[in-house]
Amino acid sequence: MSFSKVTAIFDELTLEHFEREIKRLGVSGYTIHQVKGRGRFSATRYHNPAQPHVMVDIYISRKNADQLAKEVLKILDVGADSEGIVSVTSIDDLYWVCGQEKVDTEQFSLEI
Repeated sequence: MSFSKVTAIFDELTLEHFEREIKRLGVSGYTIHQVKGRGRFSATRYHNPAQPHVMVDIYISRKNADQLAKEVLKILDVGADSEGIVSVTSIDDLYWVCGQEKVDTEQFSLEI
């Protein structure tokens, strides 16, 4: 089974726009984390180096991960210097807690 996790960290003010656009792509499941951090432009703008952001994790079949990452980049690109970061991580196995069984990759397939 081949899975990936697409993670995006970005300004919390962009979350509503992100959620609306990611749903248009057919992504129905994702996890949102409130995080604080410092990016490459934080020191020039703010006295406090840890700024509030959101981190979104989306599990997806490996075959769709790169395309989803590209779509996420398009959604988040608003022309600012410090917009965030997107990563793609390989996942060895994914399990459903309910039923305690491995997830089928077709359940996380997406046609973009």
